[in-house]
Amino acid sequence: MLRSLPDDLDPTTAQGWIENQEALHKALREALVPRATTLPPKSKPPAYPASNEIFSLTITKSFDGFEMLLDDGFKNWHAWRFTGGTITAPQTKCFKLVSIGYQPDFEAVKRELEKHGRIPQGQWRKAFKKAFPQTDGSRIFVADPAWVDPHGLVHFPCVLDNGDEEFYRVDRDLGSNCRWLVEVA
Repeated sequence: MLRSLPDDLDPTTAQGWIENQEALHKALREALVPRATTLPPKSKPPAYPASNEIFSLTITKSFDGFEMLLDDGFKNWHAWRFTGGTITAPQTKCFKLVSIGYQPDFEAVKRELEKHGRIPQGQWRKAFKKAFPQTDGSRIFVADPAWVDPHGLVHFPCVLDNGDEEFYRVDRDLGSNCRWLVEVA
């Protein structure tokens, strides 16, 4: 590399680089390493709302619970039972996410949630996920037990901590590391 230095290099500059290696390093870096282009930051999808923060969700297309099973990739969706109703569109409603701590069973969950608002139809999970596609690492549960699998086990819709949409059994651990969607007036 030294043989590639120009013959007409000013001796004062060369001596300056010998005495100030940092300046030589900077000059070589500027000449040899391309500057990183600074791109404007990508806008992030909105984060999940904070607990007890009121937000609105909109459903633009009428659909029932079987469509959620299909959208979630359940190949045996036809073997499930859906005991809820169809949501008619368009609809916009206000919601909030609440933490209710550990509850011993699903009935206790529903009693606790009713202190904060109404339990929405499970299809509102789809509207939540559409409005907030980027997970914050928490699980979001919708306490509508309207889905019954082929074995007779009852489920409600949720968004898992990795952002996947799923159905959660009512007889599983309903621990404190989740938040629940409730409808508010």
